[in-house]
Amino acid sequence: MLIYTVRRLVSSFLVLLVASFIVFMFAAASYDPLKLLRSRNPPPTPQSMQLAAHQAHLDQPVLERYWNWLRHMVGWDGHFPFLKLNFGTDIHSAPVAHDLGIRLEVTTRMIVGAILLAVILAVV
Repeated sequence: MLIYTVRRLVSSFLVLLVASFIVFMFAAASYDPLKLLRSRNPPPTPQSMQLAAHQAHLDQPVLERYWNWLRHMVGWDGHFPFLKLNFGTDIHSAPVAHDLGIRLEVTTRMIVGAILLAVILAVV
């Protein structure tokens, strides 16, 4: 039973890793973080665009950006304990963990309500 559990944990970890990689690749391919900067009037100089791309690490290869994102997400600095989940910041550099907590609370209440309603309707 222990071997089965370990195998399932390892496979779950690999599935999460592959899923995060795929989502990161889709986001990297479809989202332009410099879109607002490009749409300014007058348009920014090429030097300022290059500086903004460097600050956002867009001048790095996609795999390196994924690795940096993954390390930042789990808070790994090369030492144990390595798991300190970091959900990042919004565009104003405020942590989003508080906002996630509020939304998780609302989502939990909706799920509990839906389950109660489903149980009541199933009994009736």
